[in-house]
Amino acid sequence: MLRAGAGCRPSLSATDDHRMRVAGSLAFTQDMVHTLAGNYFFTSSMMGNTLTRAGQDFNQDVTFEGSGEWTLTDSLHVEYFLYFRSGIFRTNDQAINTNFFWANTRDVRELYFGNSHITVESRNNIYYYSEMQLSADNLTFDAGTS
Repeated sequence: MLRAGAGCRPSLSATDDHRMRVAGSLAFTQDMVHTLAGNYFFTSSMMGNTLTRAGQDFNQDVTFEGSGEWTLTDSLHVEYFLYFRSGIFRTNDQAINTNFFWANTRDVRELYFGNSHITVESRNNIYYYSEMQLSADNLTFDAGTS
């Protein structure tokens, strides 16, 4: 789903009981209205998928799963849980801010941090703690200089 270059001011809105499944790349625009309060699932089996946030926050959880590859093109802000369950995730030297970062499945995963600054911090609204979990089972991990 690519919103970049939209000739109008796109809007993506829904309550927290709705989910968005993305089977490819996602590119938001800075001027769009993004109030979708539900979870995002990136489920591609293709290589070369990109995620462009353009300053838009993910207001709930984000999950990457499937055998595909995802590369950040700008910073990533996830309000609650960032799950990396399977596939290849490249932060591409971009900053990540989340309450929880979990890559704790036994599925095959490759995680490349490059020179990214990863911030895992408590939001103090629902969860009063923050956590990062990485399971070494079937994980190729390159922390780079992050």
